[in-house]
Amino acid sequence: MKLSAVVLLAALPIMSHAETINRIKIPGTPAFQRSAREIMLVRIAVAPNDASDVGLFDDAGIVPSFSKSSVKGLLKRVRGAQKEMKRQKWRSWPIDRQIDFRWIYARGREIERKLAVEKSYIHRPADWVEPVANNLVAILTYAPERTDLIDKIASKIPAMVSEMHEVCVAPTQRDIEIADGVIEGLVLLLPKHPEARKPLEDYRKYLKGLKPKKKYSVVGAKNYAWRFKHALNLEWTPDELLEIAKKELVIVDAQRAALEAHREPKTELTDAQKKAAENMT
Repeated sequence: MKLSAVVLLAALPIMSHAETINRIKIPGTPAFQRSAREIMLVRIAVAPNDASDVGLFDDAGIVPSFSKSSVKGLLKRVRGAQKEMKRQKWRSWPIDRQIDFRWIYARGREIERKLAVEKSYIHRPADWVEPVANNLVAILTYAPERTDLIDKIASKIPAMVSEMHEVCVAPTQRDIEIADGVIEGLVLLLPKHPEARKPLEDYRKYLKGLKPKKKYSVVGAKNYAWRFKHALNLEWTPDELLEIAKKELVIVDAQRAALEAHREPKTELTDAQKKAAENMT
């Protein structure tokens, strides 16, 4: 039985706590293994909980960074990996390997788009604090003995908050509301780390003091459609899927209406029945 990269990653939670991306045996050619590892490492750099969620705890002792230099470096890495993948003759591979290739390549394109085009980190503080909170939850749940990782993450939070002040310059009302709740929970996850809690609490107060005029910011129709095609590998556009859903809804509504003829008429309880029900214990 061949083991695909997709199945491999799905099975990671049962692996040793000492596993890392660099030690995992990824199926496929050496070139594919290199590019797949690089893309997964870039994704972990953006969302460290991608590692802890699947048991790769030794890769999870980091916090996200969206500084100009960090974004430039991550884009260089993911684009280099995608360039290497384009040179691979993957269409001649077995079907399971082709699926691996398309899935990994799509993951790379998705993260490149987030960093280079969508740039949600400009307005969304949760791009930092949400992965950190999810990362801590995973570690505390599945590897509570790894206090070294919690200490390591906590030590990086003051610098992370400073970066948030510098990079996240346009939070909307909705972004502030979301970040407020996440930071509140994040602080509770760090009872033994006042050096991390204080900058988080200060940043929370700073956000509450802002008065942005913009209520919210969305990814936009163009980026949404791009995700369908390039990140999800779907053959339909959002508009086409909406039309399919509308047609199916008409069918479902007709089927529900047909069932009405077979339903018993609605009846009200008599006063005696209501009284009997009230006396039931």
